[in-house]
Amino acid sequence: MSLLSENFDIKIRDVGRMHLGPLPTRIAPRPYHCLALRLRGGVEFDFGDKKIRSEPCEVFFMPARIGYKAEYDGKNEIIFIHFESASDLPPENFKVTDTEQMNALFSKAYEVFVKKDAGYCFDAVSLLAKILALLSKETSPIPNESAVRSFEEAVAYMNENYTNSDFSVDDLVHRSHMSNTYFRKLFLSKYGKTPVKYILSMRLSYAEKLLSRGRYSVLEVSEMSGFSDVKYFSRVMKREYGVPPSELYKHIKP
Repeated sequence: MSLLSENFDIKIRDVGRMHLGPLPTRIAPRPYHCLALRLRGGVEFDFGDKKIRSEPCEVFFMPARIGYKAEYDGKNEIIFIHFESASDLPPENFKVTDTEQMNALFSKAYEVFVKKDAGYCFDAVSLLAKILALLSKETSPIPNESAVRSFEEAVAYMNENYTNSDFSVDDLVHRSHMSNTYFRKLFLSKYGKTPVKYILSMRLSYAEKLLSRGRYSVLEVSEMSGFSDVKYFSRVMKREYGVPPSELYKHIKP
């Protein structure tokens, strides 16, 4: 899941400008998300299991409820928007092409929030929506030759491992050497489904073939087709085919 792939309610808490660094800083988990445009300086965020860099003129999304360490390259300056949402999302860094428009949107959001004229909260939410819309357009997939090759290698890995219950979309993203957002957009543009839905459809199709043979129990089919929870398997099979898996092969046998 990505900041740009979910429709969620937003409540803005604060918009401001801040100078950071150059000393390393540890930040405890906070109850709000932060979207920041970096005006000056670079930083490396360390989340323990991974590190993400953000450079000048790039936009970084720091989700709520995540602690991290920040290592600054000298003095940093940012315009930030703190907002609330119940969604649990991953940290992401966005490279920006139209830096002039992005800077104008963040600067206007800061100006609106500082002045606090009538309706300023609605104006701030509107500007945040425009920022997210611009980020979404900026990250639309236009793959180069190297990206296409990496993407195809990740898809080949998916085709070989989708029946493994430990297999996940994160494995694909890692093997593609792409950002989470870019990979998911590229996958959706090529296959017409999100990676999660596509993998689920592959597992269900394989489970259908196994059930049609009438040789395996529902539990065995669940495990063989990549489902670690037989109750979830039964639920999605019934939703997809209209009958529980224990009855499916009776309906599709010749």
